[in-house]
Amino acid sequence: MSRALRIARIEPAGKGGLCHYAHALCDALAEAGAEVLLTTSVRDEGRLFGTRRYEVAHAFDEMRPRPDLLRAWSRRLRAFRPDVLHLQGAAHPEIDLALVVLLRLRFRVPVVYTAHEVIPRTEPFFGPLVVWGLSRWVSAIIVHGPKPEAEWVHHAASGTAAPRIIPFGHYGCLASVLRSVRPEAPALPEVGAGKKLLLTFGVLDDAKGLPELLDAMRIVGPEGHTHLLLAGQVGRSATQFRELLEDPGVRPYVTLHEGYIPLPELPRTVEAADVVVLPYRRNYQSAAAFTAAAFAKPVVATRLPAFDGVVEEGRTVVLVPPGN
Repeated sequence: MSRALRIARIEPAGKGGLCHYAHALCDALAEAGAEVLLTTSVRDEGRLFGTRRYEVAHAFDEMRPRPDLLRAWSRRLRAFRPDVLHLQGAAHPEIDLALVVLLRLRFRVPVVYTAHEVIPRTEPFFGPLVVWGLSRWVSAIIVHGPKPEAEWVHHAASGTAAPRIIPFGHYGCLASVLRSVRPEAPALPEVGAGKKLLLTFGVLDDAKGLPELLDAMRIVGPEGHTHLLLAGQVGRSATQFRELLEDPGVRPYVTLHEGYIPLPELPRTVEAADVVVLPYRRNYQSAAAFTAAAFAKPVVATRLPAFDGVVEEGRTVVLVPPGN
């Protein structure tokens, strides 16, 4: 009788949209009969999900390897004897490349790489070189749509494996988190009674179209019917956004709830909104869009490939051109 396929997955963040994706995929692989070991961050928010049909190890902290945990993790990985290693790429492809090389040399098994962002916004200069290096070491590449597929092919080394498109999935697993929200989770800032609350959440920076959104609030804010809540970490490329936020024509109509939104607080944040606004200039996919869909929230978003198959224009979704 043949044994089950052993898949060792590596997702260094342990929080945010990638945490949800990792949990859903590991559960699906386990349900299909595979033995799965997920290595993630010590800040592992996946522990909040209702079910875990897979093993978990911790070797990272905020995307970066924890030296004091690496030896124990290496022993556990050797004992697991994986048939396939699957690394979930994120915002630091240079770390991903180092991990891929080390794992491939150590275990001599196929390495699958999921490029959630082929060239992250944080790596516009070194990103193409890292993609070239990754393409030479990985056995298979997963992307989530035609645009990242074309970008990977453009930067990859010639003669290397072509990427395979697999849709991002969905965030149905958030329902179990909704049931586990702690009553003591901090309340959101007051935004004024009787107003419709618009919400933009996640990493807040200029590439997410926030300058255009704040310009729009300068127009609709004085009408007195809406208030914008910006919730999340402010990104490094947020120069215009920061300047506009202090503009006296914008400030009264916008509340900034700065800082990462922990998973237990996410349902309360999204449920408070009347409409989720996602005015991205460019993106591969949007964890915020998946989250809004999971909570059945109306969405106003830009017409980008990031939203294909996630939100469909119609009664509760309005799509507009980027920069509108």
